[in-house]
Amino acid sequence: MGSPHEPERRAEESLRHCLAVVDRLRAPSFGGSPAIVNHMIGVTLDVAGESYLDLERWQEAADHYRQALPELRARPIGRAVALALTHYGHALVRLGRAEEAREAFGEALELHETAGGTKRAAEVLAELDRLADHSEGLSQR
Repeated sequence: MGSPHEPERRAEESLRHCLAVVDRLRAPSFGGSPAIVNHMIGVTLDVAGESYLDLERWQEAADHYRQALPELRARPIGRAVALALTHYGHALVRLGRAEEAREAFGEALELHETAGGTKRAAEVLAELDRLADHSEGLSQR
């Protein structure tokens, strides 16, 4: 059986690898197609954000998702942008920034639907419903 610290250790290791990859991709000597490099940076920043979420470092997660979005939008692949927006929404919820989370989830929902990601769209819609329920609960106090 694994150590209770194993998930944290794996998240830290993933984070170190992601940040090293981003540094390498951003190095002027890396070369490659700018569109592909931007996409790779965006996806890697998104994965780094997931590691920060696993470590419960909400602000750093949100910061990395926010950095990923322009990289992914440079040559948009709808599903990648939608996924990063969904992750960003999760980080914003953890930070208590419900209105910003609603905006991120709303945009993600549109992109998931456009890209044909009905399962992901349903998951995002459920997140929006939870936010609405939470907001109603606060307004009734």
